[in-house]
Amino acid sequence: MTTLFCARWVLPVSSAAVAAGAIAVDGEKIIALGERESLVTQFPEATVRDFGESAIIPGLVNAHSHLELTAMRGFLEKEETDFFAWLKKLTNARRDRMSEDDLTVSATWGA
Repeated sequence: MTTLFCARWVLPVSSAAVAAGAIAVDGEKIIALGERESLVTQFPEATVRDFGESAIIPGLVNAHSHLELTAMRGFLEKEETDFFAWLKKLTNARRDRMSEDDLTVSATWGA
């Protein structure tokens, strides 16, 4: 079953912004992206979910950062494939080795 997710803006990572845009999703896969009117015509049986004056950024981009971790560059790489080991090492290092001033300096370097 196809669902159209519609919003004032659709902001794809690899192309220009689409005003009055929509994303057609079938199951877990994006099958089309474009202007809402065009996709409604292309998928007339689709369920429409309208998010109004919002913006949709397809592709599930994790767009946050942890600037306070800048000083840890190179410290956590061995644990990259084991999230829980990575998180434990990070948490322990922040608690046991870094003061609030250290975190501020690290974030400033990152910025």
